[in-house]
Amino acid sequence: MPLPKFLTHPGNELAAAVIERIAAGETAGFSPLLVVGPTGSGKSRLLKKLAEDFSRNRPEALVTDTDGPTVRQWVDEIRKRTRGPWSEPGQDGRRYRYLPDDESRITEYSELRTILREADLVVIDNLEALKSQFRAQEELELAIDAHSYSGAAIVLAAGAVPKADDGWSPRLLSQLGGGLIVEVALPEEQARRRFVLEWSAEQGFPLPAESIDRFVATEADFGSIRGRLDRLRLKSRVERRAITELVDDDASRAEHELAQAEVTATCSPGEISRIVARSFGVRTTDLKSADRHPSMVLPRHVAIWLCDRHSSLSRNQIGKYFAGRDAATVRHAIRRVDTLRVSDLGFDERLTELEARLTRKGVRA
Repeated sequence: MPLPKFLTHPGNELAAAVIERIAAGETAGFSPLLVVGPTGSGKSRLLKKLAEDFSRNRPEALVTDTDGPTVRQWVDEIRKRTRGPWSEPGQDGRRYRYLPDDESRITEYSELRTILREADLVVIDNLEALKSQFRAQEELELAIDAHSYSGAAIVLAAGAVPKADDGWSPRLLSQLGGGLIVEVALPEEQARRRFVLEWSAEQGFPLPAESIDRFVATEADFGSIRGRLDRLRLKSRVERRAITELVDDDASRAEHELAQAEVTATCSPGEISRIVARSFGVRTTDLKSADRHPSMVLPRHVAIWLCDRHSSLSRNQIGKYFAGRDAATVRHAIRRVDTLRVSDLGFDERLTELEARLTRKGVRA
């Protein structure tokens, strides 16, 4: 299946510009490149676009397009195949594993190292899969070194920047820090609306502006939107119903589910957001947006923390309410607030006051 057209928006413009330069053959200062962003932000699509464009521009080039789980599996399989047989028990009752001949070990690792070190471009998605996999990380470190000498490029993608003392090699962290790290964000509503407009034009299903607005308000990323649209297109063929009717029905269902989530909550996320917004001097729409400006991050984290404690929403539902963030982002926000409560007495008192306001108002959704 052909990949959907890549859509540039403010949240991915920088990353897209760097990818375009690398695809054109400019690697100096751009490698290693680490693309960081939440689930649904389009990291994988960016890397696929790079591999496609690079191969198109340089048909003779060797491109390795893979992901973290595959690299980990390669290393694990090589280790298994290059272990020798067990010895017979000795006098102490212990058995020892013989090493195979050097030639077989060299041959197995040479194949992997050719894939990683001799390619003109290496693209590795889902870097998180290599966490605590130090042998695999070592192979990646050596590949980065090889590419720095050859002028080839290596591009990686992860949900967050790897951190020290968290299952990552200090040397690998140093290499990544010496390269370029760019962030991609979830698309804002205007970009999501443009995505649906282009999809409907390509499919020959013109959708009313009102239907599009309702539809994109309940999804935060292109992947989810495209999946829903493709399912609705198939359903329209099976049921012989107009796609516009199905889009409206689907938007109504999504709106109802979100409303029900608020109704069944002990405290509604809407009221929690309003109280937090007033306390921090921001707008509730900012809390629910994809804006990652520092002035927005802490109030949003506080709102997420309060929703986790004072509503009956699951963490997945909380993430969806706050611009479609995933559960990992919600957990990070909660941990950050808990840490600040311990280190900052004034912040802890502020949270206590916010919780007291919720209690005094007796907020019921």
